[in-house]
Amino acid sequence: MALQILVDNLDDVASQFHELYTAKEGGGGFELTGVDTKAADVQRLSVAISKEREATRLAKAALTPFVGIDLAEVEEFRSAKKQREAESAKTAGQDNSKAVQLEAANKLLADQLTAAQSLLTQFTDREKTRTVHDAVRAAAVALKVRDTAVEDVLMYATRTFELTDDGKILTRDDVVGVTPGITPDLWLAEITPKKPHWLLESKGGGAGGGGGGAPQSNPWDVTTRNLTEQGRILRTNPALAAQLMAKAQKK
Repeated sequence: MALQILVDNLDDVASQFHELYTAKEGGGGFELTGVDTKAADVQRLSVAISKEREATRLAKAALTPFVGIDLAEVEEFRSAKKQREAESAKTAGQDNSKAVQLEAANKLLADQLTAAQSLLTQFTDREKTRTVHDAVRAAAVALKVRDTAVEDVLMYATRTFELTDDGKILTRDDVVGVTPGITPDLWLAEITPKKPHWLLESKGGGAGGGGGGAPQSNPWDVTTRNLTEQGRILRTNPALAAQLMAKAQKK
């Protein structure tokens, strides 16, 4: 068995050769020093070469998958990849910018729509109020309501009447003390006995003044109610109409 230049311990060395070994400083094994140093150098070189060969073998094995690859093609691939990543980032930034712009545009349109709807609601409400006032004012003129009382009549009418979907102007269902679903002329006939100061004084004197004769029965009485007759008296003799309504309410 050949003598090794370096051994960890002397157990594997024949006892007659122990004296040829010297313990290394600081421990860590024994070194062959009792032979020609050139031989020792040769063996150490041989060990170093063996290690280098093993390292080379391992390196070649690691590089085997890359054999035949063109480095220029690799560099071209890496450059193209970087360019694609840069373009992708730019596109993402543009898309985000477009999204922000679209969101701002949508918000602006939503605000404009809300403002337009608000204006439309205001216009519609004013138009409904105007329509109600025109009808009530016409009924007030027919009933000979004082000019100075018209504004007072319209104030009551604003919270009393509604414009229905089919275009009719009728009293609301939720107004206390008012018959629901009646027209402006009937409402005025119903309310004027409680507000006699709204009406002009009769010029004819007496119940029959103004050209409208007294009916045989009171058309405002519950038992003899007659809407047609009510309308005739309201048109021809408002003062008489007020008297008949007041009389019917006392029963």
